[in-house]
Amino acid sequence: MIAAGIDLGGTKIEAQVFDDAWRMAARQRWPTPKSYPELVQAMAGAVAWCEGQSRAGLPIGVSAAGRINPATGLALTANLAASGRPFPADIELAAGRPISWINDCRALALSEARFGAAQGLDPALTLIFGTGLSGGVVTGGHVSRYLQGWGAKLAISRCLLAR
Repeated sequence: MIAAGIDLGGTKIEAQVFDDAWRMAARQRWPTPKSYPELVQAMAGAVAWCEGQSRAGLPIGVSAAGRINPATGLALTANLAASGRPFPADIELAAGRPISWINDCRALALSEARFGAAQGLDPALTLIFGTGLSGGVVTGGHVSRYLQGWGAKLAISRCLLAR
């Protein structure tokens, strides 16, 4: 196995483990708990499940809507009981291992640019209209992590105009 990903949503947590050819080798779903302590434990359980499908030390990424403040590590979420809390750090502590964290729209942009409909296109752009509005931009094969406010609007406009 090469890596695992956990998609955290307002109603479900889905974990997937991928083989060396990036084919899904295993998948599991759980309901998303409504309280913060239960949510942290459920995410630690999802991490443990991923490792149980392969090996200890398997790279594991988590994607979820919302943002993590880079200065404080605190989450800002609309659909999870995690706002104002050090959510990624608490998951790592409960799981006893590091994880990678990414906004779900940015993860979508990267996966489409590498494996999907935007493969071979540069730049690649995704927009999600759901509980909120989010965008992801991939240029040069890398996701832009620091687009905010007017900078994000300018980058998205440039991507649209480049087409």
